[in-house]
Amino acid sequence: MRKGKMKRWTSVICVLLTMVMILSACGGSDSGSGSSGDTGSEDASAGSENTDTGSDESTEATDDAGAEAADNGGWHVEENTLPIANGDVELTIYCGFAGGARQIYNSMEDMDIVKKMEEETGIKLHFVHPPENDDGTFFTTMIASGDYPDIISDGFASYPGGATAAMDDGVLLDATDLIQSKAYYYYHMMDDMDPEVREKRIWSDDGRITWFGTVFAPEYLDGRVHGGFLVRKDILDKAGITELPETYEEYEAMFEAFKAEGLVPWSLAMKEWQFRDYSPVASGLGLTVRNTHLEDNKVVYSRTAPEYKEFLEIMHRWYENGYINSDALTQSTSEAQKKFQAGEAGAILCGSWEIVTLEAVGQANDPDLEIVALPFPRKNKGDAIDTMKTFILNPDGRKGYISAKCEHPEEAVRFVDYLYKPETIMMTAWGVNTDEHTLWTEDADGNRDWTEFMTDNPDFDYEIGRQRYTANVLQGAWETIMEKKQYDIPQVQQAWSDEAWFKNTSYSGLVSPYMTQTTDEAREISQLLTQIETYGDEMMFKFITGERSLDEFDAFVEEIKGMGTDRLCELYQAAHDRYLNR
Repeated sequence: MRKGKMKRWTSVICVLLTMVMILSACGGSDSGSGSSGDTGSEDASAGSENTDTGSDESTEATDDAGAEAADNGGWHVEENTLPIANGDVELTIYCGFAGGARQIYNSMEDMDIVKKMEEETGIKLHFVHPPENDDGTFFTTMIASGDYPDIISDGFASYPGGATAAMDDGVLLDATDLIQSKAYYYYHMMDDMDPEVREKRIWSDDGRITWFGTVFAPEYLDGRVHGGFLVRKDILDKAGITELPETYEEYEAMFEAFKAEGLVPWSLAMKEWQFRDYSPVASGLGLTVRNTHLEDNKVVYSRTAPEYKEFLEIMHRWYENGYINSDALTQSTSEAQKKFQAGEAGAILCGSWEIVTLEAVGQANDPDLEIVALPFPRKNKGDAIDTMKTFILNPDGRKGYISAKCEHPEEAVRFVDYLYKPETIMMTAWGVNTDEHTLWTEDADGNRDWTEFMTDNPDFDYEIGRQRYTANVLQGAWETIMEKKQYDIPQVQQAWSDEAWFKNTSYSGLVSPYMTQTTDEAREISQLLTQIETYGDEMMFKFITGERSLDEFDAFVEEIKGMGTDRLCELYQAAHDRYLNR
């Protein structure tokens, strides 16, 4: 770490503390990317002889921890030993609650993993969950009430000015000093990162740790394209298409072939996050569907760029030609997937974590179903493109915060740090074996595998089982064995190959999610985006469906610019420049 930074870091008294949030890897759902990487902890087995986390921790691993408390660039971490408390500390956590778990639990407090955590840490855990399918109203009401949980797992995007403003307003706690002295496992997790990357991604411009509590990905997932187009290969073969399409023209030829077979060529849920985040058509033109991108390190608002009209022309043509389902504005992602599985649609957008389940469920109805991923469409064969937000970046973007009203901030920091403990990572990824159920087995080399209770249970499918018995929302890192089982399979490797989602792709046009704004900047950005995004989405849908003519595109650009897109780019540019100079 640079010396200039050391002085600044050690002089900062308060800092943003972020905690763990579930996955989207991609998405905005409770199960997110499907990567459950929560962990267990050291073997504090008193009173828990019938619960097995698989942790057989050697105390030698932490014998030297206290010796590593020497000051190092502001860090003077102490060993985070268990228990953290003696039953006299209670913490309340606000977080999502997976649908499968809701079917059998009233709260995460009822889960075996949480009960094991309480035994190991000596902390009584309570949970506050938004209702299923909540539109954000619950969170807004909770913050407005002034009655905050101790740990809030939310990005604070709906808070005026974002998380930094919430800290300045006394809603969230800044705790850099506590993190640098108490977050032992987090500190060593960062040790595995490239120092320059670590400095740019973990710290804010003013020297505050803004990514504590985030989720770390295994090295082999870092930089992977995590979602894109999938098609039914069996239908491609039936249509006589032997080469995977790469250009817009080739996509249209494929869609025509699907249409000739009586299929919906592309079953799209246009208002869902996949269309926005994957930018599946716009990325081939160097754009995002909704926000900003970089051109030679200059921040540009995509919807005012000349290429955006070209994107709209392509989408409108595909909609008018029947390549996109007519109910794209109302259809959900799950409905799109069901049509795909049933052989009614040729192509969908999908995340890599969904491929196996998508194929398995589909094959139950149609044994001939076979899935293959496509390259992102582009103008010309061989064109290099930016796939924008589709890449997995390390650490992951999910985060949460410690509230300013937390009465036990040190214990809260140590609890979040506990989530990075290797044994905790194993526990939250694989769950806890009990007298009632055995979830997994482990061989002499430490390799784990699921039992039939998880993989062949007549009462629930595998994904529901993971939601019930693992804890995605408490993960500190995605567990390596679990991730390899999920992704080291032919279907996903094909999607990640140079012939599909990785074909001549990069994320050089991505405005970094690790840049930070000042409170004033964040407030202004929030105010600008409220109007800009609402109007921009409305007009995008109208242009695509033909409700508004593309002859009016120039007028649209002038109108949305009048809402402050140039000022929005100025604010992002200032934050981007500071990020580059960290």
